[in-house]
Amino acid sequence: MKQFIFAACSLLLLLQPSVAEELSFKQIVDGIREQSDEIRNASPITSLESLLPKESAQQEAQEEAKGLLEELQRTNKDMRMLAEAQESKSTYTNHSWLIFASLGMGEDSFNAVLQAASLQRDSIVLLRGIPKDAKLAEAVLEVQKRASKFDPVPNVVINPDLFKKHNIQSVPVVVKLTPREGAIGLPREVARVSGLSDTVWLERKLEEGRTGDLGARGPLAEITEQDFIEAAKERVAAIDWEAKKEQAVENFWQKRTFNELPQAIKSRTRFIDPSFVVTADVRAPNGQLIVHRGQSINPLKVRSFPQAVLVFDPLSKKQLELVKELSLKLQNDARFSRVNLIATRIDKEDGWGSYEEITEYLQEHVYLLTPDIKRTFELEFTPSLVTAADLHFQVEEFGEDEL
Repeated sequence: MKQFIFAACSLLLLLQPSVAEELSFKQIVDGIREQSDEIRNASPITSLESLLPKESAQQEAQEEAKGLLEELQRTNKDMRMLAEAQESKSTYTNHSWLIFASLGMGEDSFNAVLQAASLQRDSIVLLRGIPKDAKLAEAVLEVQKRASKFDPVPNVVINPDLFKKHNIQSVPVVVKLTPREGAIGLPREVARVSGLSDTVWLERKLEEGRTGDLGARGPLAEITEQDFIEAAKERVAAIDWEAKKEQAVENFWQKRTFNELPQAIKSRTRFIDPSFVVTADVRAPNGQLIVHRGQSINPLKVRSFPQAVLVFDPLSKKQLELVKELSLKLQNDARFSRVNLIATRIDKEDGWGSYEEITEYLQEHVYLLTPDIKRTFELEFTPSLVTAADLHFQVEEFGEDEL
């Protein structure tokens, strides 16, 4: 009799997907002990999960591919770039001076903007995006390198939305915003000047009481960067997500780890006692003791197990033929409500071709052997047939003489 922790050990119920979600430990105890009404009405302690796989390999691969696809969409640089850009679309900075610029201004002019922003700590340099076809990390690193040459280092961000809100068509443009303190809603533009790289001239005009668009006071350059959000959308749209999903399905078998078992030499039948011992007292929410530490429970006393489990190596032609024969007999046997076909491996090189050949031959869904199933039934060889016999699981192994 094995010592298992309570939450993982109701073997029978773990094998009952249809009832596992509803059945609780309280119900097991009630069925075994016929305890008092007070204990019968105690709140359930825990729900039990299914042990046998609910999905065939095709379904498992599709779910795995779906999960991988979702993970790719979360971690893909272009997806992150788009999400971050859209998240900051309507966000104004805590700065009252905006200096719109572009790398297309030329190195000297762009450096002049950086120097001006370094001197005016209440300012921020804005770029619409990154150069077309450039890699995001490399473009950001290049700007950071340029900015790091100034002390203090100026604030530089990418925010295409502010270019749209302020209708910036060429650069440089210096914009003065109302202070955030005491303001209701978003900051509004007080004044602007085009063609200048620093805030000095506009500060002087504001002191004179000038506001609004004060025109161009210097040369203007084209904005060479593509709108960051639009660029991100284009990159994301260019990704063939369906192809990635299909590729993930195709790679399913290559990364699959099988729980292989040797072929049985001699036939034998073994009986497994599924009883477990509770390792800690189990109490109802009101403190009432439901099950005491050290109490032994056999799940087969609570509910019958009208299922048959066939575990086999489908790459063995003889085992495959035997399983097909046994499966047909078991399906026509009124004692069994379900027959589970569980394979220990498939041909990785042939992948889905091998799996489809197996399922077509058997005309049934085929599942993969998991460590839990292997451990639960103490499986040692293939082919093996697992059924319930009174209060034990019966494991019947078929030797070479029966193949």
